[in-house]
Amino acid sequence: MEKQVYQYHAKGNCTLCERWFNVEVTDEKKVSHKSTHIHCPHCGAVNQAELHSKPVCRRYIMDTRDGRDPVFGMELYFLDHVRGKLVWAVNRAHLNYLISYVSADLRVRRGNVPLKTASHYLPVYMKEAKNRDQMVRTLTKLQHKTG
Repeated sequence: MEKQVYQYHAKGNCTLCERWFNVEVTDEKKVSHKSTHIHCPHCGAVNQAELHSKPVCRRYIMDTRDGRDPVFGMELYFLDHVRGKLVWAVNRAHLNYLISYVSADLRVRRGNVPLKTASHYLPVYMKEAKNRDQMVRTLTKLQHKTG
């Protein structure tokens, strides 16, 4: 089992300038204590601050490489090539999404939304207008693929 990794922060109000600080502590010698001396990032004064720990969440991105499923390593069912580059979908819903996205003449972005949609992760060659017709033909062919 993998050892849990923590991130440490010293938080508090500076005793000199009274401004709030929240400083990440990376020094191994300091993180073994409940509190530590921290320089205020605003005025440089030394403060005694309590350390707060938080587990670091590791994010594993399942990447489909060479047309293979990232978990089992098996070749994907909906798989073809367009201009020498792989085109794939993990299931019919994904295939339908790709067809509707690629075939759209106008791709409208939602305001100032920081969240990324699935289309942000598509390779550029799938989104380029010069490849649109061939991409849609190939994806439609995959849509009609049977056993």
